[in-house]
Amino acid sequence: MSYNEYNEYEANYDDDYMRYPGSDESCSASNEDVDREEWTEQHLESTDDFEFEDKHAVINECKEKMSSKDFIMEPAVSFYIKKFLDAGGCQDDFINLLAENYHGTAQIANLLADWLIVAGASVEEVQENVETHLRELIVKTFDPKKADSIFSGQPPGWIEEMIAYPPWRAMFYELADKHPDCLMLIFTIKLIADSGYQAEIGSVSSACTQLEVFSKVLTTSILNYFKQGASKNDIMKVCCHSNQLYIYTQCLLHSLCEKFEPEQQRIWIKRLIQNLEIGARSSGNNIWHLVLIFMGCGKYPRIFYSLLSLLGRKALNPGDITVLYKTYSAPEPPPVKFLQIPALIEMLISAIFTCESNMSAENKPKYFFLLAYAVSVYEVWNELKKIVDPVIQRNAYFAHPENLLISMATDERPQIRQLALRRVLAARSISDKTDAKPTIRLFKIPPLNFEATDYTDIINWSSNKSAEPQMFRSIESTQLKISILTSEMLQFKSFPCHTQSVERVKLVTEASMAVCEPQRDGLWGPCGTSR
Repeated sequence: MSYNEYNEYEANYDDDYMRYPGSDESCSASNEDVDREEWTEQHLESTDDFEFEDKHAVINECKEKMSSKDFIMEPAVSFYIKKFLDAGGCQDDFINLLAENYHGTAQIANLLADWLIVAGASVEEVQENVETHLRELIVKTFDPKKADSIFSGQPPGWIEEMIAYPPWRAMFYELADKHPDCLMLIFTIKLIADSGYQAEIGSVSSACTQLEVFSKVLTTSILNYFKQGASKNDIMKVCCHSNQLYIYTQCLLHSLCEKFEPEQQRIWIKRLIQNLEIGARSSGNNIWHLVLIFMGCGKYPRIFYSLLSLLGRKALNPGDITVLYKTYSAPEPPPVKFLQIPALIEMLISAIFTCESNMSAENKPKYFFLLAYAVSVYEVWNELKKIVDPVIQRNAYFAHPENLLISMATDERPQIRQLALRRVLAARSISDKTDAKPTIRLFKIPPLNFEATDYTDIINWSSNKSAEPQMFRSIESTQLKISILTSEMLQFKSFPCHTQSVERVKLVTEASMAVCEPQRDGLWGPCGTSR
């Protein structure tokens, strides 16, 4: 067979067809030709160096390749034929090698598949059998080194086509578990996650080694846990795969718990945190040091080491109990959440209410105190501070500078009264120097200082230009200066506030509403309307 005859044979061979795995339709061998052309273009540049190579070695290399089974079906066959002929190889040699080693395995498989369809089997059943057998062969004979070699350049496009079908994605998951260090499989798993199938790869070990992929898997698992009521075992598989992933998940959940304002959402996140802790401990891992660190117990070293000893040994001892008792019975105890760990409460209940307990009478009050403190104390202020503070700020009319000056002027402490009068005089001097036209007074509450220990410091006086209160308008500056020197308390005119007169105005207003509104007709109005 001449070289021209071989080209004619190759052109006739292109009319044959092969079934593409995962597709219901047969596709021509043009896909293979495209792969051959792409592969040949990438290697043609190296053919210019043949004159510098040992032609005998090149011919032997090409013969070795052509002697392999069904090499004529490989995309690189055109490249090696050209390389063989350029090195001076005989046409008959490569034709004989390709013909002798052609077994037609792919064509025989297609022929058997057609026979099964003719015999009455459905196309879907035959396709499933072929794909299953092919997946088993790939998993059995997969070589990660050869797979990584194809990633020297641009990743092949057929990977994107394969991951569009669930059976082939399942095959990649199985291969990734067996070969976690394979670069091609790592890239494929990332490609699957980017395509929106991250919910399927929660148990793949190689996915857990990539932070970007794991973040997508973790997000999907958390959403499924809250929205679809997924089992907590599913999310534990993802989060407890390794120590690093567990720490990463707990850091993320604690950060979310701090940012969420609705209390109900915080409770859900805290419940998930506790479930993950229980799952990690049930696997035999000692994570109490991580639990205490995430709770912020590291700021209190004595409590940290006492709780770590109690929880790690799963037993109470008088020494650590005494440390906790002295710390929480002090005037400024640490947060109660350190005592509200479920495992610690269970140990305290068991020690107090179990008949076989060896608790001494001397330590019994300490056990009772810690248990009562843990179940009864609740730090509401820290939880609701973001809600309460804005409400107080909006309604703190008493904190207006004019109202504060009146309160300070009638304070029992002489120095506070003197300070108030000096500020009134300062406000008068400022108003006398400015010739501004009179405008409407704005009653605006300045920002409050919630850390103040005295009502006189509840606002920042340096940044608030206080105006003279209306009640001081009838008092001359000379009298104010005398009161400062003598420390005498000024006498102001008293005004009733919410007395009987105010209540009477309220009652009259309500009575007038009954006359002005539609309900003034009483019973006859609705009756007339219905008739």
